[in-house]
Amino acid sequence: MLKKCILLVGLMASFSMRPARSQNDVVLSLAAGREDAEKLMNAYLGPFGQAFSLGLAQNWNQTAKPLKFLRVNVQAGLSLVAIPGEDQYFNPENLGLSSLRPLDSRATTLAGPTNVNAGYVVQVSDPLNPGSTLVVDTLNGLTPGLGLGRVPAPYVQLNLGLPKGTELTIRLLPRSDLSGLAGDISALPEQLRDNGHLTFWGIGIKHSLSQYLPRLLKVVPVDLSAYANHSVIEYRQGLRIDGPTAADYPRGVNGVITSYRYGGGQSPADVTTQQLVLGSSASSAGLILSKKMAFLTPYARVGLIRSHFSVAAEGQYDVPTALVVNSQSQGTLIQEYSNLTKPVEIKTEVDNLYNYGFGLRMKLLVISAHAEVVQMGRWTSYNAGLSVGF
Repeated sequence: MLKKCILLVGLMASFSMRPARSQNDVVLSLAAGREDAEKLMNAYLGPFGQAFSLGLAQNWNQTAKPLKFLRVNVQAGLSLVAIPGEDQYFNPENLGLSSLRPLDSRATTLAGPTNVNAGYVVQVSDPLNPGSTLVVDTLNGLTPGLGLGRVPAPYVQLNLGLPKGTELTIRLLPRSDLSGLAGDISALPEQLRDNGHLTFWGIGIKHSLSQYLPRLLKVVPVDLSAYANHSVIEYRQGLRIDGPTAADYPRGVNGVITSYRYGGGQSPADVTTQQLVLGSSASSAGLILSKKMAFLTPYARVGLIRSHFSVAAEGQYDVPTALVVNSQSQGTLIQEYSNLTKPVEIKTEVDNLYNYGFGLRMKLLVISAHAEVVQMGRWTSYNAGLSVGF
């Protein structure tokens, strides 16, 4: 019997945009247990999610000296968080999977290379032969890599000088319809043609500590500030994963699964409720030190980061939950379905990650450019940007 959960191919197709099989196969081919789904998807998506969320905590400050009261600075830039080589692969045999049996000992994560094509077999208890298992489906390329060795995190922010040596930073993107940004999407699978909505916001603050250390700064003339920031991003995309049809059967080894039905008097799911939801947040706090020398300002910072990344299939889905003996046809089985709400949710978190970085800012009149390198445990971020100040 299959446990009441699935691993939706739409989660991966939304990243890779590779062609899908029939909409019913999307569910059937990835029917596994909840534990299998979470283990596999955390191994597959985890490194990408961690790198993306850590990128939200980058590029906030490039000098320890806050803007003067009511001065404004507009800044845009990009962070590239490098994923370590060991996080671009995983061994599915070490995940403790039950219904989903790997055919290979080496698989790629979402961020890994594109030339690794791991296979899996979905196997469950066989009602016709107690004590044995039945192969429901064989899958190839279930966890494809996209070659994302470095995960990008672009941003635009507004910096505003406040009283008492304080600076406020705001990052904001109101709820935006992405359909006009993607160009021709006719080649995508139907369930991915809703390009979704993106919401993003962030707030940060920087406060000068130098103003409280006048004697020390006479000996060591540098700027020193404390900073803190928090940002949140959410992406919602409509899905369309229909339930089973007669055309999807027979299936299984030698076509032993001849038909389907809904268990417990349930009816087909309302597919209009289906959504893919990606969410990420990051918070960071620390100290930044800088020294202005003509038009150059070298700086260094140290601090802590906490981040969160999640992927969920929200709404209702028709999920295969059991195989039952077909009393009308000897030696055959019926696939039983259930209507489940939010069957999959994967989360990854990074808590209190120590980080440090070094950078250089160059300012000519009202235009500034900067570049820096930040080390965050085993992750490295390469940051750069431009700003205009008034």
